[in-house]
Amino acid sequence: MKKQLLLILTLLFFLLLAIVLIRHPLGAGQDKKPEGNVDQAVRHDGKEEDVEPSVSNDSSDAGTSSSEGVPKTTGNLSFLDARGEFHSYVVDDAAAKNELNLKGYLYNGQSVYDSCKAIYDADLSGQPYSDESLPNTKGKEGTHNGYFDDGVLSYDLDGYTSRRGIDVSHHQGDIDWASVRASGIDFVILRIAYRGYAMEGRLNADRNFESYYQGAKAAGLDVGVYFFAQAVNETEAVEEADYVLELLNQRPIDLQVIYDPESIEDDSARTDGISGEQLTKNSIAFTDRIRAAGYQPGIYANMKWQTGLLDMAALKGIPMWCADYEPLPQTPYHYEYLQYSESGQVPGIAGNVDLDLMIRKENK
Repeated sequence: MKKQLLLILTLLFFLLLAIVLIRHPLGAGQDKKPEGNVDQAVRHDGKEEDVEPSVSNDSSDAGTSSSEGVPKTTGNLSFLDARGEFHSYVVDDAAAKNELNLKGYLYNGQSVYDSCKAIYDADLSGQPYSDESLPNTKGKEGTHNGYFDDGVLSYDLDGYTSRRGIDVSHHQGDIDWASVRASGIDFVILRIAYRGYAMEGRLNADRNFESYYQGAKAAGLDVGVYFFAQAVNETEAVEEADYVLELLNQRPIDLQVIYDPESIEDDSARTDGISGEQLTKNSIAFTDRIRAAGYQPGIYANMKWQTGLLDMAALKGIPMWCADYEPLPQTPYHYEYLQYSESGQVPGIAGNVDLDLMIRKENK
């Protein structure tokens, strides 16, 4: 009887081992390209050469406002993610707050606040909103992703101005930068490199970075860069920063060097289970290293990370690139860049591209 039991257990062990090897072959690489800004999950990049996730977390995360268009920071708040799921949160009083009045957002010159306040209020209260006049365009039911894919989003109020931009990686393929610039795009954030999310965690340069950089600069666009991060501790975060600095090779860039830490939703990853405290430490280690080298750092995050993982107070003073695909950005925290679509259409680029807005105070 014992021999039969031992035989059965042995067969089960080898069966499970075979299943694991089929799903994750030893040494295998992939070039995955999940789309979407899902809870700061696979946005742009990943395991390729150690596996590369790609475009966009399923961002579409929201936040907070009052009837006057000023972001709200107290009370029972919620946000809607791009999967159509609501999440409650409490605002960190010690963090830098969002000072932008939502009435400043314009779409093709028309007030977004006037047309979409009902969506915004529903998101804040954790209630799905659906209206045939405001269709669910590219998101799950109850969301409104892709609302601004084909027009011009801008911000113009209270001494602030905005500039239109995009962010790209090699997944966008060949780009006609002159056409991009002629369409009204002012800046681009280029993926310079990424760490694979497999256990090896190899560092890889984006294979189109050099040609994209030259083309964008020649066309007259301002350029920033981002690094897709998979560091598990501060030592690796510094290693990621040093790799970026090596690739930049002291060349000038116009905008920030942005740290883009993300989780992987559709696969196992080296960062599974890492705490928000550690992710915050990694972000600080990377941005400190970049600043010490003479560049301006920044951090990419969406609402799920801002409200559930990162210590926003500890990151105060670091420019934030916020991802939110609902019509009105709902984060209560300060941001300088808004990634508002993952499915935009821009002349000179075949297929979808992330759309961004830079919002800054005018110089007095």
